[in-house]
Amino acid sequence: MNEVKVEKVKEEGNTSSDTVGRSSCHKEEKENDDPDDSQPILERAIKGFTAERLFNIIVGGEVSKKKMCKRVPRGVRKHATFVVDTSSLEADIVNYADNNGSWTGHTKPRRTYQVEIDDDNGMSITEDCQSETQELEDNIFTLCRNYFRHAHTPQFRKMIATVQDCRGNVLPLAVVQYYFEEGVEVPVKLAKHGNAKEENSTPYRRTSRPVLDKLKKKCAAKTCRKAVEECFQEGGGTCRCAEKSQASTQSPLSDGKGKSNSWWQAIAAS
Repeated sequence: MNEVKVEKVKEEGNTSSDTVGRSSCHKEEKENDDPDDSQPILERAIKGFTAERLFNIIVGGEVSKKKMCKRVPRGVRKHATFVVDTSSLEADIVNYADNNGSWTGHTKPRRTYQVEIDDDNGMSITEDCQSETQELEDNIFTLCRNYFRHAHTPQFRKMIATVQDCRGNVLPLAVVQYYFEEGVEVPVKLAKHGNAKEENSTPYRRTSRPVLDKLKKKCAAKTCRKAVEECFQEGGGTCRCAEKSQASTQSPLSDGKGKSNSWWQAIAAS
């Protein structure tokens, strides 16, 4: 078994000796493109994170709460890495839309590790070849990396990393990384909806699976219009009125008369 020692994480504001996976253009100042501070950027990494770094973040508590997102990052089209607290999400983080259009080429490699945490020496991880008949141990974890390729800009990639304990429970923190092949940022092309007929149609933004599931449940007991109104309020209400005027006309739910709902895009990424 190959054991890798990771130096204990230093006090916040200092740089750890584990520099693998860090961007050479890492900035110390605050970087945040979201005015409501709901998606603070961890760093501008242009390379993939090592297993050691991911375990330090997800299991070791390397990141402070002020650097954690409470929701899935949206509209990110440059090098950026986020730590997401998924405890407030209603479904698997992989199922949420991110306002970047369609992703394809989903792969999900998994590896199992034995993790030891020591107050003096920090964290050490060892790749573990655990058999199915072996007894469960609390220090055995499985690292799952979900890789995606953008459907219309193949150089644009996304990685979502999560960790499961020995009983299959997913830990609350997840790492979401957006990056470009070869480390060079290029404009990301967002395609219009397949049914759109106008040349300058608004780019299509996929509705998150949790939102669709919520709408279906509400529509079983009330009208589609009422269901969408409730989801609109739950997703932020009038604070998204600016988006309301740009709402998509290709709503997957209609009022039964062929009319799509004017709030659709405002709640699509709730």
